[in-house]
Amino acid sequence: MSALLQDYEDKVQSGKLKKDPAQAAFVNVLQAFLLQCISFKEKSLWFMKKQKVPAGIYVYGKVGVGKTMLLDLFLNHYPHRCVRMHFYTFMAQVHKQLRSLQGRGDPIEKVMAGFKQQADLLFLDEFLVEDIADASLLKNILETSTKMGMSIITSGNTAPEDLYRDGFARDRFLPAIKHIKKNMEVFHMDHDVDYRNHTPLDKLPYVLTMHGERDSILEETFASYSQELFEQSQFDQIKIFNHRSFAVRGYNKRLVWFEIDTLCHQMRAPEDFMAIVDSYDCIMLSSLKTFSGDDAARRFMSLVDIAYDRKTPLILLSYVDIATLYSGKRLQEAFERTTSRLKDQAQFFKKLD
Repeated sequence: MSALLQDYEDKVQSGKLKKDPAQAAFVNVLQAFLLQCISFKEKSLWFMKKQKVPAGIYVYGKVGVGKTMLLDLFLNHYPHRCVRMHFYTFMAQVHKQLRSLQGRGDPIEKVMAGFKQQADLLFLDEFLVEDIADASLLKNILETSTKMGMSIITSGNTAPEDLYRDGFARDRFLPAIKHIKKNMEVFHMDHDVDYRNHTPLDKLPYVLTMHGERDSILEETFASYSQELFEQSQFDQIKIFNHRSFAVRGYNKRLVWFEIDTLCHQMRAPEDFMAIVDSYDCIMLSSLKTFSGDDAARRFMSLVDIAYDRKTPLILLSYVDIATLYSGKRLQEAFERTTSRLKDQAQFFKKLD
């Protein structure tokens, strides 16, 4: 038995993982891909004839079924260079580099060449296409990666054929779907078990109810999570993140506090959230209420994903039940992932103790 399969089996036998047919099947897919990658590398070293790179894997399924967990297990056994990134982070970097490369030949090729210098495998977690800017680029990104000999593994909640459904100018994205289905191993983790935290959101200690703008719970919560740094805090300031101004309710070296309107009801980009998340150990958001439209909901989802990816906990003070923040239909499935991640982030608060 291979090391990867043995590792998975040991975790099942020890009780760290539950025996799950869908997970076991996916581990076998990962094992086959691992052997392909090793064989490709060896043949590339020994033979002058260019070998065809294993294009990669697209795995999808509902939240909490173990996709990312098993991919991380796979990476523990992957012997070559790998870059692991959240999809939001990856696309933000691509757009930033493209802006700096305008008018310089094939910019996508130059951007992906930069990633190829770092990795033989690119792992993009939470693949979700939300706007035309990303949709228009992905075909070239996928094809260029394959041409350069860099494999891609990506996880998500949506079947390839349903990506960017009803999106503006979706026809520009269809070639990317065709590439995924033709060149990548598409695997559906087809079951409904969510292995993440099942505690209701309103029962979690970092999800609190507020009843007004001057509710005492706001400063009490800020002081509680600031601990000994509370005396050094400053309030109602303008702070600069990613060269942009943000109204901050309070901050110290550990914690920053924003009104939700500041982050999600104004024009914000993933790069803004990355700059904020990278600057503090914890982020407090107040005055949450049901989002009035998809744009604000998308920004909130982006913030949660980026904070989760960097293991930065979010403290939420809301007028409404967190489960009712999004009442629309188009993002319903994606927002389920967001609420699941808000539950699962409980583990990140340990680093604040």
